[in-house]
Amino acid sequence: IEIEPNNRQDRGLLIRDSLSDGRLVYKRNQFKLNPEILNSNILLLPGQEFRQQTLNRTYGRLSDLGIFRFVNIQSKPFEKNDSNFINFNIRLIPSVKYSLTFEPQATLSDQNNTLTGQDMRNYGIAFVTQFTNRNIFSNAEILSLNFRSAIEAQGQSKDNVFFNSTEQKLTASIIMPRTLLFSSFDRNEKYYSNKTIFSASAIYEINIDYERQVFITGYNYQLNKKLATFYFWPLELSFIRSQIRSSELLRQSESDIFLQNLFNNNLIVGSRFGFIYSNKSIAKGKSFYYLKWDVLELAGTPITGINALTNQNKTDGYYTVFGVRYSEFAKSTIDFRYNTKLDVNNFTVFRIYAGYALPFGNTPEFVPFEKRYFVGGANDLRGWRPRSIGPGAYNSANQLDYSGEVKLEFNAEYRFNVYHNWLEGAVFTDVGNVWNAKPIATRWNSEFQLNRFYKELAFDAGLGIRLNFEIFLIRFDFALPLHDPSFVLEERWRVKDFSSSWLIDNFNFNFGIGYPF
Repeated sequence: IEIEPNNRQDRGLLIRDSLSDGRLVYKRNQFKLNPEILNSNILLLPGQEFRQQTLNRTYGRLSDLGIFRFVNIQSKPFEKNDSNFINFNIRLIPSVKYSLTFEPQATLSDQNNTLTGQDMRNYGIAFVTQFTNRNIFSNAEILSLNFRSAIEAQGQSKDNVFFNSTEQKLTASIIMPRTLLFSSFDRNEKYYSNKTIFSASAIYEINIDYERQVFITGYNYQLNKKLATFYFWPLELSFIRSQIRSSELLRQSESDIFLQNLFNNNLIVGSRFGFIYSNKSIAKGKSFYYLKWDVLELAGTPITGINALTNQNKTDGYYTVFGVRYSEFAKSTIDFRYNTKLDVNNFTVFRIYAGYALPFGNTPEFVPFEKRYFVGGANDLRGWRPRSIGPGAYNSANQLDYSGEVKLEFNAEYRFNVYHNWLEGAVFTDVGNVWNAKPIATRWNSEFQLNRFYKELAFDAGLGIRLNFEIFLIRFDFALPLHDPSFVLEERWRVKDFSSSWLIDNFNFNFGIGYPF
């Protein structure tokens, strides 16, 4: 088995320095790559009986490294001592080592204003710059630096400035094509590719209501099999520092625990694991399914255990790290989708989404705002704007927070071709809501209860138009809220008549890129 990278058009310039470990002959040709990376990803072995599956997975692994733009495995059969053998020559054409991309964007987002409680549509522009260095440390690592600068118009500011919100985000990541510290997985043919990813992000955001700085870092493992991807974050750390800029919002937060939760400094130190499974690639019939399960996310518990064992002092009854009270909670989320192809022009899609987050220990009152559930918007309950309904049947004139710790949602959509496969239509319905995990004295009927949750589900129905350009899909969905749990029980069915005026006053328009699920 010979491996030969070719990163020069003029082969006469190549210096054919070769290495051999008794299994592979590596003709480096000045291409700096640790041979151990090839050993882990080339599954062919000298003296091994030939299997087409092993060859296919070698192709896949080498391509998945992301540092080669072309992989060609040439076979040379020969006969020796009345036995048939094959020599393999693997030619690798490296990708461009450095790349720099610049991407302008136009943005459109829906928002439920925190201060006024009014729904609004925000418009803005953004610019994204990304730098990539492939094979940065000669072990097939990929370094990526991404900077995004955005400005947006969010409601009316006091000085009448149109673009009154800005966000700056810098992200750095290094992708390693191996499971660091667990090398036994890398030679296992059951796994198509394995990765260790280190990442860090810094975000600065300022708008008419608040200013926020966010720092997120961690690392995770990804193990990919034919139908499943397993992911495990041993460490995921985020620190959020917020400051309220609006005097009115500051006044309201003094008596609202959820606003205090939203704008307090927040530290999350946790880990999580889960998997994604889909049989779409092998589905020979008309149906396939997709399952994503974040099996368990656990935050704060190891730190609490260490603090308890070492008899650390508490501040106001709680443990802190560097003066910040850290969050402690457990969370699990399931997203299941079932797709059926009725014929070449007609499809049905069903989706079930369920999530539960339980606060305890160091923060028994609430789950951090970033880890809570919401409903509404273009990919959710399309009859409502994002974050504008819930939790449960709770409704207050001064309500500013609509999040919950329990979420149930069901979506059904019938998709059909209208004209030449580029114009599509859809009929859909969405059902769901969010609830609090525990009773809250100031929020009546907001907690999840088995004997009444079904009465607190929001229903909507609607029609969709989609422009399918194969590379991307533009989606327009028009939905009507039919059952609204924020009203009293006797008035939750909102359909009064189907007059044109009622339809115009009640429908919600959604714009999106790609299918909602």
